[in-house]
Amino acid sequence: MVRKLVWAAVLLAAICFGEPLMSPNGLSGHVRDPFVMLVVDADTGRPVPHLRMTTDNGIVCFTRPDGAVNWTEGSLMNRSVHFAVRDDQQQFANVDATVHVTSGGAATLTVRRLHHLSTRHQSNRG
Repeated sequence: MVRKLVWAAVLLAAICFGEPLMSPNGLSGHVRDPFVMLVVDADTGRPVPHLRMTTDNGIVCFTRPDGAVNWTEGSLMNRSVHFAVRDDQQQFANVDATVHVTSGGAATLTVRRLHHLSTRHQSNRG
C-alpha cells in the first residue's frame, strides 16, 4: 500500500511539474539548454503558431505564438530526429524534416501556406 502511495505521489509530481523522471531511452528526462525549433511561413517569414510537431519517438508539442518549440527531452539530444509538422487547421502544408538535435542548438523550418491564391482572390472581391 505504501509503495502504491509513493508511486502515486511521484506520478502526480511529474504531471504537475511536467518533468518526466526518465525518458524512453532511460536517460535523464530533460536537458538544461533546450534545442529551439522555429517554424516560419515560407512566403512572409513570420512565425507560425499552433502547429503540431511530432518527433520520431512520439513526443508531441505545439508551436507557441512566436512559432517556436523548446525541446528539452533527453532522448532527442545528440542524434538526428525526424519531425512531422502538421496544421490541424489545414492552412499550411505538412512538412517532414530530419534535424540533428543538440542541447543549446536551433533550427528553422519553413511551411507553405495552402490556398494562398484563393485567399488573395477572395480579399480582392470584397
